Amino acid sequence: MLRVCSVFLLAISPLLSLPTGMQNVEGEVSAPILNEDGSLLIKSGHKSSADWESFSIAPGEHVIFEQASVNSSFLNRVIGNEGSELLGRLSSNGSIFLINPNGILIGPSAEI
Repeated sequence: MLRVCSVFLLAISPLLSLPTGMQNVEGEVSAPILNEDGSLLIKSGHKSSADWESFSIAPGEHVIFEQASVNSSFLNRVIGNEGSELLGRLSSNGSIFLINPNGILIGPSAEI
């Protein structure tokens, strides 16, 4: 039984690593850039929003929102069917909002 559970967890872990399926809704938003260090960078203007198919961050992963200024805001809406699991690091120089009707789990080692 333990082997089956372990294999199942390994099979789903890549699905949880980084946000996927971004569609710009409002404002200036760059396509997500995967940096050499494995972090995901999203650049945006002053007031932006995007829809995501999924928005989770696995342990050890890092998502960076680089916004126009500290007064900028970015609204992220998850339109997929899965909840968000924030287990890694989420950083920004402005305000970030995440809406997911399927729930948001913030893990004990998450950094926001």
